[in-house]
Amino acid sequence: MKTRGRDSAIAQETNVSHLPQWPEAPEKLTDFQKAVWQEIVKARPVDWFPCDTHGLLVEYCRHAESAERIAEKVDSWDEDDVKDLDKLLHMAERESRILASLATKLRITNQSRYDYKAAGAQKNNKPSWA
Repeated sequence: MKTRGRDSAIAQETNVSHLPQWPEAPEKLTDFQKAVWQEIVKARPVDWFPCDTHGLLVEYCRHAESAERIAEKVDSWDEDDVKDLDKLLHMAERESRILASLATKLRITNQSRYDYKAAGAQKNNKPSWA
């Protein structure tokens, strides 16, 4: 039911339409890539990925799918073709390096979760059994 007059400040602050939302996966991504996007985005705070990082995140999702496809080919490798395996392993290594680089730039690695000061303090606080 609609009330008369202006909304109170509290009512305005609790308006759901003003709450930040996680960024949606671009339509140009495949279903696999969209799933990777959602998994990464939903695991972080809503404001973790400003719009200027979406391009990097798109590339991360694309390389994640490429790495997965290469891994499937390695798993179904024909044992008679060693050259093919070598080529696939080089491709897998390249994809892994690209994914690691993009993950670092997007700050989605474990390393990015720790403050260097907190990490130093944690290093000094060794457990008594160690």
